Amino acid sequence: IVKSVTFKGVHYEMDIVANNFEFLVHSTDMAPVGTTVGLTLTPDDIHIMEKGE
Repeated sequence: IVKSVTFKGVHYEMDIVANNFEFLVHSTDMAPVGTTVGLTLTPDDIHIMEKGE
């Protein structure tokens, strides 16, 4: 479920919660807050970073 959306000039930054995990997603496609979305990814699409405080 999309919790927040911010337009960053070229892409959208969305906070998405799924199965008690929070994802920060960058996409050129925007999904409105409250929308249920799905994620399709390949291993090359994954970039894991430590979340700053």
